[in-house]
Amino acid sequence: MVYLVLEYESGLYYIPFKDLACADEFTSRYNSPLELCAVINDYLGLGKSREEMLDAYLTEDLAKIDDDMQEYHKRYLAVKYRRDKFDNLDLEIKFSSFIKFNMNKVNNFIGLDKVIEHYKNKYRQGGSLLDRDTDKIALAYLGNDYKRRKECFYKLKDLGYKAKVNDEHISYSSVKEIEEEDKMMLMLLTNMSIPELSQYVHSQDNKGMKR
Repeated sequence: MVYLVLEYESGLYYIPFKDLACADEFTSRYNSPLELCAVINDYLGLGKSREEMLDAYLTEDLAKIDDDMQEYHKRYLAVKYRRDKFDNLDLEIKFSSFIKFNMNKVNNFIGLDKVIEHYKNKYRQGGSLLDRDTDKIALAYLGNDYKRRKECFYKLKDLGYKAKVNDEHISYSSVKEIEEEDKMMLMLLTNMSIPELSQYVHSQDNKGMKR
């Protein structure tokens, strides 16, 4: 379970998503935290003004709900917006390039040094890597692990390696069509109906959660 935390001047609200990929699937439909907060505010009837909307962030632990710095310790907890819909193939290319030219910085990625060591022992008998080896190491490290790929994307971005993003343009016939699809996605990714989500979030008013 991953929680999307919405921060308003009057307090915090959280929405449970089935997993990290589901949370990202929803948030990457929007361009900014204010746009995201505004949509949730409208769909769930929170009654907040735009001036009250401050930020949005993710947490895996509700005991840390008031800590909006979690994403800097775990980069996979960064909220994924439309500008961050990274292309998996280009991510692999950028990561391979990083490994090739920054062997002194591989410790930025947890466990990468062990993957490199294992590869060298298996295929290079502890000797130097060839240029093509970094492609295989990058793939071995990333695998099909969504959390690891997302973490890698943001860490590479922090280090000046920006992977290509896929900003797919979808044509809608009306604002109502956009709202209907947004609500459908929200229900699908949280496994709760809009009335259930609204009740769930409104029940948090009594908890008085603040930063």
